[in-house]
Amino acid sequence: MINGKASKKVLTYSHSQAYVYYVSSGNTCGDIITYVLIDGKWIFSGWKTAWSKTGSADDFVWPYFR
Repeated sequence: MINGKASKKVLTYSHSQAYVYYVSSGNTCGDIITYVLIDGKWIFSGWKTAWSKTGSADDFVWPYFR
């Protein structure tokens, strides 16, 4: 899902969790990826689509990259 990313930005993080905003190549969608820290390794936990050119986004979330 994060292959072909055009850009990424860490939105927030703590000692146990991080949220990273990914914009796909071609600017077709933006996703907020959640990572959790388990045994010293950042593990993918899930994602939420913030916006999509196809209209299947869950929410509109700033920053909106186009």
